Amino acid sequence: MLWLRRLFLLLPGRRAARERELSEELKSNLSLAIEDAGDPVIARRDFGNITRAQEEARAVWLPGWDAISQDLRFALRVLRRAPVFTLVAVLSLALGTGAATALFSLVDTIVLKPLSYRDPEKLVMIREIMPPLAHIYPTVPVNMQHFRYWRELAQSFDSLAAATSGTARIFIGDEPEVAGTALVTAGIFDTLAVPMQLGRGFAPEDERTSNGKPIVITDGFWRKRFHADPGILGKTLRVENGKCPIIGVLPASFRFPRKSDLGPLTGLAERTDIFFPLQNYNQGWGGDFDYIVFARLKAGIAPALATSELDALESRIVEEHKLSAGLRVQMRPLQEVMSSPVRTGLQVLLAAVMLLVLIVCVNLANLLLARGGARAREYALRIAIGATRGRLLVSALAETVLLAIAGGISGVIAARGALAAFVRTAPVDLPRMDEVRIDGRVMAFAVGLSLLCGLLFGMLPALRLSRSDPQSVLRGESHTLTGGRSRLRLREWLVGGEVALSTVLLVLAGLLVSSLWHVLRVDRGFTMDQAVEVRVELPSRYNGVKARAGFFDLAMERIRALPGVRSVSAVNKVPLTGESNVNSVRVKGQSALDPVTRQLVMVNVRFIGEDYFPTLGIPLVRGRAITAADRERKVAMVSQRLAEKLWPGENPLGKAISSGSFVGDAEVIGVVGDVHSTRLERDPTMMIYAPFWQSAFQVSNLVVRAAGDSRVVIGEVRRAVQAIDPGIPAPRMRTMGEIVEESVAQRRFQMRIAVVFAGAALLLAALGIYGVVAYGIALRRRELGIRMALGARAAEVRRMVLVQGLRPVFVGLIAGMLAAVAAGSLVRTLLFGIAANDGLTLTSVTAVLALVAALACLLPAQSAASIDPARVLREE
Repeated sequence: MLWLRRLFLLLPGRRAARERELSEELKSNLSLAIEDAGDPVIARRDFGNITRAQEEARAVWLPGWDAISQDLRFALRVLRRAPVFTLVAVLSLALGTGAATALFSLVDTIVLKPLSYRDPEKLVMIREIMPPLAHIYPTVPVNMQHFRYWRELAQSFDSLAAATSGTARIFIGDEPEVAGTALVTAGIFDTLAVPMQLGRGFAPEDERTSNGKPIVITDGFWRKRFHADPGILGKTLRVENGKCPIIGVLPASFRFPRKSDLGPLTGLAERTDIFFPLQNYNQGWGGDFDYIVFARLKAGIAPALATSELDALESRIVEEHKLSAGLRVQMRPLQEVMSSPVRTGLQVLLAAVMLLVLIVCVNLANLLLARGGARAREYALRIAIGATRGRLLVSALAETVLLAIAGGISGVIAARGALAAFVRTAPVDLPRMDEVRIDGRVMAFAVGLSLLCGLLFGMLPALRLSRSDPQSVLRGESHTLTGGRSRLRLREWLVGGEVALSTVLLVLAGLLVSSLWHVLRVDRGFTMDQAVEVRVELPSRYNGVKARAGFFDLAMERIRALPGVRSVSAVNKVPLTGESNVNSVRVKGQSALDPVTRQLVMVNVRFIGEDYFPTLGIPLVRGRAITAADRERKVAMVSQRLAEKLWPGENPLGKAISSGSFVGDAEVIGVVGDVHSTRLERDPTMMIYAPFWQSAFQVSNLVVRAAGDSRVVIGEVRRAVQAIDPGIPAPRMRTMGEIVEESVAQRRFQMRIAVVFAGAALLLAALGIYGVVAYGIALRRRELGIRMALGARAAEVRRMVLVQGLRPVFVGLIAGMLAAVAAGSLVRTLLFGIAANDGLTLTSVTAVLALVAALACLLPAQSAASIDPARVLREE
């Protein structure tokens, strides 16, 4: 327990009390010694020095603490006497650690931190692999009949659950609003291991309830809409035309995936507030692969074993129901599924910010080296009077550790602001953004990083100072510059390394900027200017296609009459908002196969109203568009890419085509330009366009083209839609420009962060170059004065300084270019339209760095050229 007693000495007041006790005890012992000896002189000689005895006692109490505390106090005084240096060092560290901490919090939450479910490592997500579709969709969501079969027979899982997205029109009072919902099977909350805050989750009998579907709500919805009423259980929520009893409230910590967190074809609500039991799902065994399946593995069961079991069940399904051979499953940890789409981008950005931290360290090391020249005489004197080199090293490191701690604290404060900016500007499809915060893990990262930075940028200058020869330094009043030039060469090497790191960051930023530019130059296939999407969700009382089509016909008629509206049409899904109604195609009575791959040709089906193509500016390539005269005919239009795939070199007009999603057999009457249904980086989607009145959906879209600014007509359009039926929730409205921006939001987010980091690195490099050149001129003032006295012209001196200053820059630039090209494979997946060794980007970075370096050298060079030789020689 000795260590504990020693630790108590660090408590406020405890050490002072122990000091008093020690002093009193030593004085008492000395008094006794004098009394025994009878001679004070002899007694004092035999007793020894009291001060030394006190120091030896303190060393036993807390070995090394006195030396450390003295070094820390001395370091504080030194830093206080150099406020400019201290401020620059702390702000530089705050820049590096703040940016790194903010970005690490994103990576930690999205990629590293376990999901907020119990035993998340046992939680997996299952998708199916269908060989006929694998060339387009490597995996697809699960067929409900297959899920039920697994749930009944599989032995590798504690539980399985399925879910799909939905929306519901709810009433709090008399005003309708749309709430994000999910339809889930019984036991989903047991599978996710989420304990209910109030009530219970869904039981198997809830899947069979015919009247008054029970619902489970989230904590946020409970607090916002019911003011956290503890008696909520058993009360009802008016949904559509019925009332649903509330049977459970989820805990505040519960997070349900959103949007496309779980991969393609699994779109969920942006925010799920209400959960319904999944009922009436008696679909066929060979289609409707629409369901998300979660599963919890039994203890000791490896994912590979569970996958093998489900593959065996899939083989039985194929055999019993005559499905395509090769049907199997893909099983992945849920956390991996959610983080995989953004993992690479975030890791690259984290690597970029760590490069920025290294640049900060190099810059501060350079700063400390320059400051060390001014303190060399102080260290030489301390060595001359007996200080050990180890003690000097510790003393020098104490300053850097204090700077690191101050910079780390400032960095955490800066990280809070940076993180708020990241979250505010981050794309909506980044998963788990609502969980991002600076917690204990992030604080530990910030503290560790700041201390590591302190050691990195402080070790080299401290070693040089502690190893310096005191005699040479004290003789430094002479004209020898050997030590100064050695220090200058070291600083030039550091500048070269700084330029190399900055080059890598600038190349990364340049590649991301160029990629975004190429993406935005892709032919979208439609005109986004002055176009607006109006998403309308009809209540369930609009039962049947005819009733829904009638509403949209009336809405289009009224919107068309509004001033400022050029045209309006209807569509079930606008471009760049995802795929839907995915089907294979039949031509001449048989499935169409790709002539090259011999795989099934897959299409998306869109149901459109009159004037859809001119409203969105999609060009008509051949034939004619769908009109009101086609209401009694089975007609369709196809995209240009699909026409070339099905009928290469032939006229597609008049051809017969057949597909699912209520298209049936139809005659092709027109060919239109290609558009993208998901991202601009991907190939245009092959489309079949069928008449809107043939299959008007409960949730559909109106597209409106304004004669002027589209934002001017938004309010009038919303009022016109709600005037038809006040019971309809206010439609969501977005301009097509906003939809395009959302589709590139993740790429733009990555580019902006990289550009900010690269700009900071460029600024730091410029400061480092300027500092080294200016320091070199200060060392060589006498030499330059003599040169000019012997006839050297100002232009020659200026050129010499520029060449010598740019030499380490170009060495670092070459090294950085080689490193950037070597690291190109790490960012290849983030690029579009360019290679990782893109010549234009490398050339541009070279030009920018060379220009900045030349400007950083120019001011010191001009100062050198203006030296007065006579004055310099008089000073000597």
